[in-house]
Amino acid sequence: MKKLLKMFAAFIFAAFIIGNLSSCGGTTIDSGEGEPTNKASAYISYFHVIADGSHFSGKVDNSSITIDLPSNIDSWSNVVVKVCALGYRSTVQFNGTGTKYDITDKDDTPEISGITLSTLKTILIEGSGRTPKTYDVIINKRLYVSVDYNGVYVNNSSELRFERNLYKAGEKILLPAKEAKSMEKRQFGWSTVKTDENPLYNIGGEIPVTQAMVDAGTLKLYMIWSKYSIGDKITNVNDIDGKPQTGYVAYILGKTDSADSVKTSSSKPAGDWNYLVVSQYGAQRLTNKTWANAKTGLTNTYLPSKAEMEVIIKNLWETYGTRQWKVFSDGNNTELGWNDYWTATEDDGNNAKAHYASVTISDINGKYAGNVISTRVKTDQLNAIGVSYIK
Repeated sequence: MKKLLKMFAAFIFAAFIIGNLSSCGGTTIDSGEGEPTNKASAYISYFHVIADGSHFSGKVDNSSITIDLPSNIDSWSNVVVKVCALGYRSTVQFNGTGTKYDITDKDDTPEISGITLSTLKTILIEGSGRTPKTYDVIINKRLYVSVDYNGVYVNNSSELRFERNLYKAGEKILLPAKEAKSMEKRQFGWSTVKTDENPLYNIGGEIPVTQAMVDAGTLKLYMIWSKYSIGDKITNVNDIDGKPQTGYVAYILGKTDSADSVKTSSSKPAGDWNYLVVSQYGAQRLTNKTWANAKTGLTNTYLPSKAEMEVIIKNLWETYGTRQWKVFSDGNNTELGWNDYWTATEDDGNNAKAHYASVTISDINGKYAGNVISTRVKTDQLNAIGVSYIK
């Protein structure tokens, strides 16, 4: 029995010695909960630049940090640098001189200001119990593109993201193919000047990036919007024929639209225009006119086509007492029934007939109250409104 006890004790002792040798000879993984006990090199886990609300992340490898930054980044306000070394407290020093900044092992890594990034070449990191290490810093000068909505609230901003916001010479800035959506206006395009009425770049266009643009560092693009909004009342503005008009904007022609899709079969001659305006309306509307007399009886305006009438009814509807009432009523508050209005579009199958719209100024379930219903014989007597076209 004594012999067995001695053998068992020897076995336990040997196992203890082997276990200790194994743990000392292996690589210690720092958990971040205490200072390391070996002489591994200090290391940086990420490098981050924040400037005026924009964030730029560097790529960190074993001995260098590479980051794309605007060429004029040092002229930006509120430029700060964040350096993180996970797992232990340490210090960093930029370009080997001056202040050594303390950094922590958690998300409260301080933002370091006052660093001139254009001259940044190296970062020295020193950690307690670690071998100091120097990283080479490689900064690629790039063009930064920012977007200004130009004072208009955009409903679909998530659909308008650029593929990237930093570019090098020879690349192309691909402008969003989708139009910015707003309840107020319509986007015509993009420009580098805030007050431009005509866009420098079209929706879905491309901007080639030159070295001069990269050297400048920043390109600010403004959304260019229509001068008028749907429902705006414009006063004494010349139309495309030079005639003064006053009326309600019913449609804005976008840069990607086909003008013919809006004024199909209109009696309006071809022309370059931006706005469809109802300019003979209310007390100026015609009443009880045949189709031929409606076409000729409008003063300096045109009878709207079927397609134009559809967008007029839809876009100018709000609620009772507002725009539609002002367009389709003679001003009499008791006029609450349905009225029929001629369009300029003839019936394809019978040229003795033309399309008409039946419209009420009453609120019908909160929706626009009217539709181009069918066709009527041209000798019937209906009402008529007149439209004009503004550039």
